[in-house]
Amino acid sequence: MNYLNAFPTPTRTDRYLNNYLDNQSEANKYNTFDGRIDWVAGASDTAFFRFSYDNSVNSKTSEFANLPAGGGTGINPTHARGYDFGYTHQFTPTIVNEAHIAYNRDNYGYTPPMYGQYVSKDLGIVNANINQETTGGALIGGWKGNLEYTGDYGLYAVPQNTYEVNDSLSWSRGTHTLKFGGTFMRRDVAFFNPQEGKGYFWIDSGTVDFHRLRSFELLAGGMDNYQIGSQAGYLRMSARKTASSRRTTGALTAA
Repeated sequence: MNYLNAFPTPTRTDRYLNNYLDNQSEANKYNTFDGRIDWVAGASDTAFFRFSYDNSVNSKTSEFANLPAGGGTGINPTHARGYDFGYTHQFTPTIVNEAHIAYNRDNYGYTPPMYGQYVSKDLGIVNANINQETTGGALIGGWKGNLEYTGDYGLYAVPQNTYEVNDSLSWSRGTHTLKFGGTFMRRDVAFFNPQEGKGYFWIDSGTVDFHRLRSFELLAGGMDNYQIGSQAGYLRMSARKTASSRRTTGALTAA
């Protein structure tokens, strides 16, 4: 009952359906720049260094005042850095070598709305908001886009690192040019996310046995999840999900 009472009342009194409108606030802050330094070391040698920076964030408020809801709500930061060093050496007027070393770091993530507030615990949901990491709202609802869909899976972060080295040698003779080279690349991607770690309860008709009296049965926790006595099994919990991958590639080219 506490959960249902947390939903706002209709804002449009002239209709029974589609009677709730909300003015959400969304902010996109971009903080990016690129810098490059070129150096002519001699008649046969040139070099450059490039640096790219991104520290942007997107934020959007919840559809409801007392519950976290709405697609894309919360805070989505992006922290990226890019470094590239290039060196060109001319052996002869017809033979030129180009070398590049690059490193890119891309780290993006998500902080759900109302993070830091014990929303579900204060509503009386047992096992919810067991620590700071799981604060906010447990996932309750059917599918994204439904008005009754509230909560989320929780924090996540996806740090990525890419290392690249490539070299090419060009040889010109008359009206023809041959180019030989190779590339080495390694990409590390990690993913940190509690897979339903904040708990979830589906009220979609395909996952809970509602029998026409959906609103009343929701008060009992749904036929699949209702227990007499302690409601420890009401909120399903899952462990934190951590995944990582590493991909290394190399290639030789001739043109």
